[in-house]
Amino acid sequence: MAKRIPKQSKRRRTGAIVVMVAISLPLIVVMLALMIDTNWMMLTTLEAQSAADLSTLGTMDRHRTFNVDGGISQRETAAKEVGKIVFEANSIGGRSRAISSADILLGDIVGGDFQVSTNPVTVTAAHVDTSQLAGMDTPLFLAPTVFGVPSFVPRGAATRAVPHLEIVLCMDASRSMTLKLNSSKFPRGGGYQKPPLPGSRWMEIIDSVQGFLDVIEARYPSARVSLVTYGGGTTFPNPKYRSKLDEEPARIETSLLPTNERDKITAVMHSYATDYIALAYGTEPNEGIRASLEVLATSQNRDNVQQAIILLGDGLSPKTDENIAIDWARDAGVSIHSVLVSNSSNAVSQLKAYAQGTGGVFIHAKAKKKVDAAFLSFADALKTRLVE
Repeated sequence: MAKRIPKQSKRRRTGAIVVMVAISLPLIVVMLALMIDTNWMMLTTLEAQSAADLSTLGTMDRHRTFNVDGGISQRETAAKEVGKIVFEANSIGGRSRAISSADILLGDIVGGDFQVSTNPVTVTAAHVDTSQLAGMDTPLFLAPTVFGVPSFVPRGAATRAVPHLEIVLCMDASRSMTLKLNSSKFPRGGGYQKPPLPGSRWMEIIDSVQGFLDVIEARYPSARVSLVTYGGGTTFPNPKYRSKLDEEPARIETSLLPTNERDKITAVMHSYATDYIALAYGTEPNEGIRASLEVLATSQNRDNVQQAIILLGDGLSPKTDENIAIDWARDAGVSIHSVLVSNSSNAVSQLKAYAQGTGGVFIHAKAKKKVDAAFLSFADALKTRLVE
């Protein structure tokens, strides 16, 4: 039996779909314009921020590693030139953007904010703000037609700072420092009851300290350095050989000094070569760290400060609980970099613990070249950082 085909409805179509499409189409175009151009603006802004970050990083890295013998103005020129090259090597909105040396600002961090400085000694930071640069207008795609906005300026602002550095050189002044580096023997003519002679651990370290202070002054003109010596607080039976450090196991030899007064520090160290009775019997690094923290506590609380102790020793103190001093340093926000200048494998774990427990660096230096390298590595441990 054949099926009956129902008759189609003769109801008239109203065209509502056409009306809805006509109403929605402009909204779709607007949303499409917003989506495309908003994502384009976000991408371009991220590129501008990255260029500013890298530019300030390059500027301050070159500023702190430039040989100061070339002159202060040459250092600033060279630093800005590196920042300019790095910035222009980055693409922003599909093309390289130009930046002038005048657009890279040098200054200091004051009250948490960047301030331009004309004093080269206080220059610790570089600042770049792309919104202040010429030629940063970036065309939009659909916004000119839909909103009448032809372009926008991507803003990337960055400040890269090198902290003001405050360092205490905490030196082992025990009698074993009269021995040779990496040896249990004395230099020719040396002995426990004699002053440290050329070739001894103490005298070799003086040269390394001098080189370290020269590097610090060149890289961080605003740095301040102090010297603390420590012994063991052990009284030798014969009064003739008793040490200044027998009754006070740590001595604050100098206050925090600007690096242009660094000769005062090496002068004190050289004095130990003539006044050898100052050398102590025994080694108590915790006492040296305690005195070092006392020095750093006298800081004037300058903005943007990084404090560190460089602990140098040649032996182990079996009675010392290094965790006590580690807690002191952590509470004060101070890192300890340590270097062992002997062949004592037993002392490695103790001196390494001081560094690892406070975010510092430990180096076992068994030769003069390694002592020099250790101090340079401590200078390199201070890196630039982003402020904003």
